[in-house]
Amino acid sequence: MTIPEHLEELRYRVLVSLLALVAGGVAAWRVVPHAIAVLAREAGRLVVTTPAEAFVGYLKLLLAVDLVLAGPVILAQVWLYVVPALYPHEVRLAVRAVPAAVGLFLAGVAFGYVVLYPVALRFLLSQAGSGVMPAISFHRLLSFLFGLTVPLGLLFEMPLAGFVAARLGLVTPAGLRRGRRWAVLAAFTLSAVLTP
Repeated sequence: MTIPEHLEELRYRVLVSLLALVAGGVAAWRVVPHAIAVLAREAGRLVVTTPAEAFVGYLKLLLAVDLVLAGPVILAQVWLYVVPALYPHEVRLAVRAVPAAVGLFLAGVAFGYVVLYPVALRFLLSQAGSGVMPAISFHRLLSFLFGLTVPLGLLFEMPLAGFVAARLGLVTPAGLRRGRRWAVLAAFTLSAVLTP
């Protein structure tokens, strides 16, 4: 294709993705109040500390639900735009890797929300003692929730990233063995820095 044809194709894919985001946003608008009620039930009384906090938190949660709902359409549009430029062996690898990547990310987020988030929330709130009544800011609760679940989703991608890098010849088993000590050091350093 010529450059104008590429740009026309890109414009079409972006428009379809934006329409999916709009449709997902309409659906998310109905889901978000229920999601807020669930969060309030788990965390106790939620408060807002600034006039715009409730609105901004609502929009943040709306965007997260919207991305989950529109994500498959957006990924399909990216795939349809990129696939003509790939070699056949790259297409075969991507056909296996992309669904696995989506599944692993969702599994990591689900693990964070179902397993880690309630345990961390209960533990941290129990440290206040019996004389303190928690009143958590809505914005800070969302930041805590996203700060726990999204990194776990990305962490669940690590085995697949290693597999794809090995298949593309970017890393070798011998190279991974040689870099193991540095990887452990980097993992401890990152976990110390990224811990919420």
